[in-house]
Amino acid sequence: MKRLAFSLVALTLGAWCLAACSSDSATPADAGPTGSPGTVNTAAAKSSSTTLVGGVSKAVDGNDGNASLGLLVQGAQQSQSVVTPAAGGASPTPSSVSLRDVIGQVSQAITSCEGACTGTTCDFKGCGTETPQSSVTISGVLSWTGGNLKCTGLTYDISAASAGGTKTKITLDCDVTASASSLKGFVKSTGSTTLNLGDAGAPAGVGSVAWTSNTTFNDVKYTAGKPTSGSVKVAATTTVAGQTYTGSADITFP
Repeated sequence: MKRLAFSLVALTLGAWCLAACSSDSATPADAGPTGSPGTVNTAAAKSSSTTLVGGVSKAVDGNDGNASLGLLVQGAQQSQSVVTPAAGGASPTPSSVSLRDVIGQVSQAITSCEGACTGTTCDFKGCGTETPQSSVTISGVLSWTGGNLKCTGLTYDISAASAGGTKTKITLDCDVTASASSLKGFVKSTGSTTLNLGDAGAPAGVGSVAWTSNTTFNDVKYTAGKPTSGSVKVAATTTVAGQTYTGSADITFP
């Protein structure tokens, strides 16, 4: 089993981004899940959706479950910044560590699950990486029989033991059908992070954050894992400091 050391700051990045990240393409939230209207980052919604298309393609077209899971988890992490608190609300300062640091570290755990994938099914039975400082454990099933990608109880548990510990959990639920290079269905992700407030630079007043994202594919056509036409609807929530913010975005490709 390969071993991997995690940076505590890197592990908390996605959580900090939930409460602070924004971009020039951010727009007021339209109708979405129940909660206070947040600010919707349409660029993040499109980036996450594009990554998810690649993840589906890796499985149904390339028969590569490990690569598929890596992209699905990456898309789930990108979805953390789709909805942020409304403009003008108090928010902590985000970490300067880049998101790709987290993605690269978490995705490497997949390679430690030797023998998990057979045929068109990957059955992860609590495998992953572990060191005295950190651990990543993967559980659940990813299958793509007959062009139908499904996630069943697919969960990442990430922890950092140093200075009291920071814990992150990401769960994927997906059911996407690929036919003639066209996708219909959904990918849902839920996640939560408990921050270590004793860590230097941790955002004041934020002990935990949670998020949800539901990406629905509406006849999305793709080539070589990249969307070329069609649309997706991304509905998301972010909960930080006890307040839930919601919103959704309609994305058209290309």
